[in-house]
Amino acid sequence: MALLKAAKITVLALLLQACNSTPAATSVNEAVLSASSPEVLSQLKQAIVKLKGGIPPTLASTAFQRSPTLLLEHGQSLDGNGSPILGAHNLAYESFILQLRDTQCVLYYPKKDTYVMLSKVSCKKLEE
Repeated sequence: MALLKAAKITVLALLLQACNSTPAATSVNEAVLSASSPEVLSQLKQAIVKLKGGIPPTLASTAFQRSPTLLLEHGQSLDGNGSPILGAHNLAYESFILQLRDTQCVLYYPKKDTYVMLSKVSCKKLEE
């Protein structure tokens, strides 16, 4: 009888440990900005630099207001005469996606499968 009780306790302990080690499911949805401001645009620019490096891009004041996806074009390198250098870059654009992960607004960078939390940005789930 004591052996059966010990076995039940062991199984229960293993089940509890398994439940605690299972990561909680995160709800991920594409989102758009709830409101835009210079502070919001500044944080988005900082997030882009953190995700891909380089210099902060120029963003339109309407970025992420109608679409969750932002496509950044690469500028063309110019030669001494101001003419484009053909083949100076091989990527036409890079994409960033505004997401709502549970209740947190984030900027996702698919190329590196990573994201940055946006503390000063308010966003809402994209209604389809």
